[in-house]
Amino acid sequence: MLQVYKFLSEKNPLSSCNYLKVQSSSRVRGHCKKLVKLIKCFARLGIRKFSFSHRVVNEWNSLPEWVVSSTSVHSFKGEFS
Repeated sequence: MLQVYKFLSEKNPLSSCNYLKVQSSSRVRGHCKKLVKLIKCFARLGIRKFSFSHRVVNEWNSLPEWVVSSTSVHSFKGEFS
């Protein structure tokens, strides 16, 4: 979860990744940084289904607003654990 936080808050040099996409709709429940699964789970092999970007979406989306909107990596670690 820490790596996802770094990607989305642009605190990582690889923050321009194309495999984590924030939902653009304004009608989301919970926090405003909900992620979208880019490719459905109907992969023939388990390569895409068990990849990092596919596994973290549900867990990230279930986090509360106050954890996702942390101001620093240190505060995110304290809120998440």
